[in-house]
Amino acid sequence: MGGTLRSLACDGDRLEFIPAPTAFQALFHRLGMPWDRARCFSAHSTEYIPWGEILAQPLAVIYGGHPFTACRLAAAAMEFHPSAAGRSAVAAQCLGMADERILQGTLAELAREECSPTSMLLLLPDNRPGAAPVLPLGLPADFYEKENNLITAEEVRAVILSKLRLPAWGVLWDVGAGSGSIGLEAAALRPGLSVYGLERQAGRLELIRRNCRKLGCVNYACMQGEAPEALDALPKPDRSFTGGGGAGLESIMQACFDALNPGGLLVASAVTTESEHLLYGWNAAARTGMFSLDIASESPIAGTYHHLRHGNRITLFTYSRA
Repeated sequence: MGGTLRSLACDGDRLEFIPAPTAFQALFHRLGMPWDRARCFSAHSTEYIPWGEILAQPLAVIYGGHPFTACRLAAAAMEFHPSAAGRSAVAAQCLGMADERILQGTLAELAREECSPTSMLLLLPDNRPGAAPVLPLGLPADFYEKENNLITAEEVRAVILSKLRLPAWGVLWDVGAGSGSIGLEAAALRPGLSVYGLERQAGRLELIRRNCRKLGCVNYACMQGEAPEALDALPKPDRSFTGGGGAGLESIMQACFDALNPGGLLVASAVTTESEHLLYGWNAAARTGMFSLDIASESPIAGTYHHLRHGNRITLFTYSRA
């Protein structure tokens, strides 16, 4: 509210702000609970609510509004993560007014109630198995929608994200997004990071957006375009990942490296011998590592036996800009 008033004020206007408890502090006072560990979120006219981040908090407050009242927020939380249906929660409306009302119960119980848009939803700690979302790192391949089953293996995804040394905030580029899995997991792991996925095939954009909604990321944007030309429209990155290969790989790598902010990191993966050879010889002075990943997974053989089936070898290259 204060920021809005300042933006509307004219020269000579005098604004005075009188400190008072916020609504969520008043709610914790009513319940006799400490609020210092609570995380606050807003669902005021928000197209995408960051449910992944919200439900990962042991103690979270969501300010409701229209159309997302506290009770409708309870229903939306269950829709995003059905295992949260039994999580204890509080819906509070119109605190300090004549029609003040505080409801306590599970999310499933609160979702069946009606309340005012002037309301908030409080999610309480829950230690039941499956109540909290899992860490979005190397999620199973079947979690994502994908084209022709093409997706970076989950174990490889986890290593790539570790090599990117994701900062708490800044900008990450995912060039050649595919199903979006690398950039989306980065966005879910680091809610303060702005992640941009670039994909040249326009038909994949809606698929990536559906994956984005499934993870509940609001800090991810995907766009269609051909690298390196389309990279000029993006903010300068602190981290960049390039997957795949092709004839334009060298120019894409150079464009990504040149765009990096000082201290930035560039990670690239190679599956083909040609890409591996090119990346090994490219910008050797800036290369900080080369890693080969051979993943073998359990697979049935001869009816009742099992063996380890090897996938394609992946080679990762890391580069640092001073």
